[in-house]
Amino acid sequence: MSVLVFAEQRSGALRKAALETTTAGRNLADTLGVELTVVVLGPPGIDGAAEALGRHGADTVLVAASDAFASYAPEGYTDVLAKVIGERSPVAVLFTAGALGKDLAPRIAAHVKARLASDAIEIGVENGRIYAVRPAYGGKVLVQVSFKGEPAMVS
Repeated sequence: MSVLVFAEQRSGALRKAALETTTAGRNLADTLGVELTVVVLGPPGIDGAAEALGRHGADTVLVAASDAFASYAPEGYTDVLAKVIGERSPVAVLFTAGALGKDLAPRIAAHVKARLASDAIEIGVENGRIYAVRPAYGGKVLVQVSFKGEPAMVS
């Protein structure tokens, strides 16, 4: 069992949000008593990102380095991440809440038939179930949603 984080990069450099999401993933993994696996897709040379992700709490870093991943390509990213999710069966998958995460997370959720909470401002565990807190009604209220089934997907 593990928590899986997708680490976003741009032009071969990790985004700050990727490190923040990795830290959130570490906290969730510790709460659940599972490992944290981080996936990064990028151009050749992105392999160096593994060290930074390890410093932010990743137990395992899976790197797919290819010119095909130099820029965001929804179909390619979806295929690779869906395969990793199928092979690893994580209890949760976390994405950044930026434009790329907001585009990719629902694609992955649909592909693996998982539930997604987007724009989350908090993630945790209550009564053995993963929950996310997210804004609703134009940010006028905060809603806590819990997940049935796995993986729980959050951006």
